[in-house]
Amino acid sequence: MSIRFPVVDAVIWMFDPIKYHDPSIHDDFLADVIEYEPVFTFVLNKIDLAPDRDSLDAIRTRIEARGLEVHEISGVTGEGTPKLVRTMLTAVEQERAATRALAAAEAEAEAKSIG
Repeated sequence: MSIRFPVVDAVIWMFDPIKYHDPSIHDDFLADVIEYEPVFTFVLNKIDLAPDRDSLDAIRTRIEARGLEVHEISGVTGEGTPKLVRTMLTAVEQERAATRALAAAEAEAEAKSIG
């Protein structure tokens, strides 16, 4: 599998850890997107349906071993959703701040070149 992302600021990869419980799936996917890992947030969905905690922990451990953030959520119970939303809002605010700083630097450089 070859996945290509053009320039992106963030990717939220949500998956069902019950349906995709085979660790090799995650290893293959993670190997394919290694250059994009800094912008990835992984979300294990349907945690309320997981047959056991061990399967969730195994997937979490594999992803976190790469230094990636992992959230566990349940759309039914709402568990984990507030933390994920806060993480997303923080990322948006950081991106906005970076954009404002870049725009200010460009404006300053343009003003210096004119004046």
